[in-house]
Formats: sequence, structure tokens, C-alpha cells
Amino acid sequence: MRTQTVLRKMDSEGRVTLPQKWRKYLGIKRYDHVEIFADHHSITIRKFEPQKKCFITGKIDPDNFVCCDGKVVLSPEGVDILKNRLGGSTSFIIRP
Repeated sequence: MRTQTVLRKMDSEGRVTLPQKWRKYLGIKRYDHVEIFADHHSITIRKFEPQKKCFITGKIDPDNFVCCDGKVVLSPEGVDILKNRLGGSTSFIIRP
């Protein structure tokens, strides 16, 4: 999508509506969380994407594994470290 500008009026509650075309392009659906960043002269809004940070190595990668109903995230290196500590079992891993 090329850079586009749109003028919107803020309502009495301080809200603005993002154009439907932009929401669709960015994959933002109703009730999705968005992140809002402010610096000196601008505001940036983007769809919230939770980071899959490995609990052991700290590595953030979309290929990290999720286990324990999403409560534990492990990188392949973290899996190896944990597997060695547990004696070789990886039955708790759910592949992405």
C-alpha cells in the first residue's frame, strides 16, 4: 500500500475512525488490539502482534514453539536446552 493521507475529525471522546480500507489491508478486525505510539510530533497506530519470546534464550522469532496452552514459548535452542535438562522428552511441544 502506498502512503496515503486522510483527514478525520476527532469526536468528543477523543476517538477517530480508521478507514475500512486501511483496516482491511492491515488485517485489523473489530475488537482487535492495536498499539499506539507517540513521539514529539506524530502518533503511530499498528495492529498488536504479541511477541513470541523464548523463556529460556530470550530470542524473539515467529518460528518459536508455543506450549502449555500458550503460557510457555521456546525457541528451537530453548527446546534443546530444556530437552537436555528433562532427559530428552519433547512431548510437551506444540509445533506452530
